Amino acid sequence: MTASTRTATALPAALLALCALLVAACDAVQEKAGEISGQALEDGVRAEIERRLAAAGVELQGDLDCSSDKDLDAGSLSGVVSVNCNGKVQDGGEAVAVFNGSISPDGCTGTLTVTAGGREIYSDQTGNLCGG
Repeated sequence: MTASTRTATALPAALLALCALLVAACDAVQEKAGEISGQALEDGVRAEIERRLAAAGVELQGDLDCSSDKDLDAGSLSGVVSVNCNGKVQDGGEAVAVFNGSISPDGCTGTLTVTAGGREIYSDQTGNLCGG
């Protein structure tokens, strides 16, 4: 086997390894971007819930516990999202909030419903809760 033959066979293998490495790196970047967008979504919704409760004169006892579920297109980081938050209010009742909407690199919008002690505090379309 000549040196040029060894180079010719080693080059495709090196290119394949490089391609595999690039795909793995892109997947990791997309996964991290999804985590960041999910955290931004939860933070934005949590802040809006706290604002709506305070405007209605309802005080939280402790922090809200929020979780999000998102179905994102990996390429555009856009998709459908939902956030559910629960917490306690000062009178011992339950605070429950649900956000259903969409998220994109420009932000997130949707419908937010907030209840406290079984009483609806707010239910309407929101502005951009995630920044952008």
